[in-house]
This record gives sequence, C-alpha cells and structure tokens, in this order.
Amino acid sequence: VHLAQDTEGGYVHDLAVFPSAQGQGLGARLLTHAEDATRRAGSPALYLFVSEFNTKAQTFYLHQGYTLLAPVPDVVKPGNTELLLRKCW
Repeated sequence: VHLAQDTEGGYVHDLAVFPSAQGQGLGARLLTHAEDATRRAGSPALYLFVSEFNTKAQTFYLHQGYTLLAPVPDVVKPGNTELLLRKCW
C-alpha cells in the first residue's frame, strides 16, 4: 500500500495483492492499515481511485464502506475513467 496525507484526508496511491493471494483478507488488512494511519494523522477521510473497468476492486471497496464521489476521466491514463471513492469517519 502506498499512502499520502494532507489536510483534506489520506489518499491511497496504490493497493495491490497478487492474484494468487487474493481472497485471503490481505487487501482488507492493507486497507485497514491505511485507514488507521490516516485516522492517527488526524485526517477526516481516506480517498482513492479505482478504474471503472475494475469491477472486482469496486465491489471490494464498496464492501469496505467506501462511497462513490465522482467518475473522473483521463486522470490516470487518457481514455480511461477512474472512480473517486471516499470513506469518512
């Protein structure tokens, strides 16, 4: 997991689990670690982008309590749309 902080909240730059290790709770543990670090830093929320085509990751984040804020085209790669998600506490 690669995490950044600012006054608006934390931002997950990258969170990845090898396909062979998926389904074992590793992604949830990494995300919980990022959320805990963000809370300790005094940030009110954690933000992340997930690719519109990555429905498996979208489902994962929604089940972890994230909400969709907006689709954002061309932010990561021209021609692709990313979905901006946020979890507040």
